[in-house]
Amino acid sequence: MWNRAPSLPPLEGRAWEIARTIQREIADVAPFAELSITLGSPTWSFHERVVSLVFLHDRCQLTFWDGACLDGLHPDLKPLQMTPERRSLPLRSMLDIDESVRNLLSTAFQAKIDAIAKSDHACVRTTAFR
Repeated sequence: MWNRAPSLPPLEGRAWEIARTIQREIADVAPFAELSITLGSPTWSFHERVVSLVFLHDRCQLTFWDGACLDGLHPDLKPLQMTPERRSLPLRSMLDIDESVRNLLSTAFQAKIDAIAKSDHACVRTTAFR
């Protein structure tokens, strides 16, 4: 079996339009992000999971895996009940994907980059004094 890049699952209608739009937005704000399928949902990562797009009956939902850093950036962004560090944002159509959603995506990936840089800096400082 050969390795190939994951792609969006087969979808129809509104879900397909939302998924393609989110995929384009992420490619624009985080071209380094890797797409995989996690728990049946497209998930974009940079060393760790950053955001997933979950398909529900009447809408799609962006799930930010470490979403606490995004609090206050969008009025519809809410903590998930079972996993309080995650945040979700409902998307009912392509029109819901505006500059504020783009800002959420950009901020989420920037927060991941900052966390990695901080961790790498701490590792360098720790090993430098051994």
